[in-house]
Amino acid sequence: MSAPGLMLVQSHPLPTTTEDKYNDFYNNTFAPSVLRLSPATLALRYRIASPKPAEASYLALYALRDASYLSSPDLAQMIETTKSAASLGPGEVKDYIHFARSTWDKTQTLDPSEAQQDRSAKPAAAPTLAVTFMTPAEGVTDAELEEWYAESHEKMLKEAKGYRRTTRYVRRADQGEGPRFLALHEYACGIKEMPEERIAKVLEQRYVSEARVWERSIWELIGALGDSTQRL
Repeated sequence: MSAPGLMLVQSHPLPTTTEDKYNDFYNNTFAPSVLRLSPATLALRYRIASPKPAEASYLALYALRDASYLSSPDLAQMIETTKSAASLGPGEVKDYIHFARSTWDKTQTLDPSEAQQDRSAKPAAAPTLAVTFMTPAEGVTDAELEEWYAESHEKMLKEAKGYRRTTRYVRRADQGEGPRFLALHEYACGIKEMPEERIAKVLEQRYVSEARVWERSIWELIGALGDSTQRL
């Protein structure tokens, strides 16, 4: 069995449908079908909080215990099976919803509570999620990046108000071009309580300010399906 993986799907309704119909379809038809037809055991849905886009924007995270599925013919078959628009109207899902999908291999989980209490003491999904895509500057080695993360960035995260855990991923080799790394930072606080001053200090650090790609967004949890005890 390979390492755990993640399927990340950003989406928004097209003018051919409404946001209410889109959410009803995603919650009651599409996401349950993905869980039923794939090895994904958890689906988390989020709505964008910051920065605000021109159109409604949503994020779905599908956690898998075995990332090898993400490069198998079974994934293509699942996508084919779930392409019907069903309750949205005639045609296919893509006629009503814009999707952008990427797949990732899990590399690390940072959870300060692991050494203090039983994992079951807290809900699996935190209400607020900070999503960071990163590609380091030219010449930065993986060893240098890991040293910075362990000695500086990780310490700053643990001291932030409401911080719960971080899950880190690397882009799968078969995904082509795009940000190389993904970090999902979960917070128990609400959107308005996010530690923005501390986060601003992160943005001043060299590995961030000089990165070829550094994209950060904040999302609020709106739904969870599947195994509620599983974590990303």
